[in-house]
Amino acid sequence: MWWDETDGESRAIVIGLEKDTKITGLIVQADDNDAYDISYWDERTNSWVLLWHVPPEYSWGLETRPNPEDNTSRFLLTEPIEADRLQITGDQGTSDLLFAVSEIQVFGQ
Repeated sequence: MWWDETDGESRAIVIGLEKDTKITGLIVQADDNDAYDISYWDERTNSWVLLWHVPPEYSWGLETRPNPEDNTSRFLLTEPIEADRLQITGDQGTSDLLFAVSEIQVFGQ
């Protein structure tokens, strides 16, 4: 998925998980020179809650995070959360406003 926010409008990808899922970790592959925020929907507060601020990984093209040298390395949560959907947005403050995400892996039960 590729998107352009040079018009000043924020965009988001929402991923439905079909049911409440216990999430323990994530891997994302996205454009190297941009930061992203992955959030989960909190049904108690009816709001998005930041789960992981994915930093840029300056190189070329799409890079796997948290570790571009090991595409099996997971970003582990300090404690599991339960959610039925996730959202990924581009961080407009630290990017060229041209975002791309090729893969998001979610681990848990």
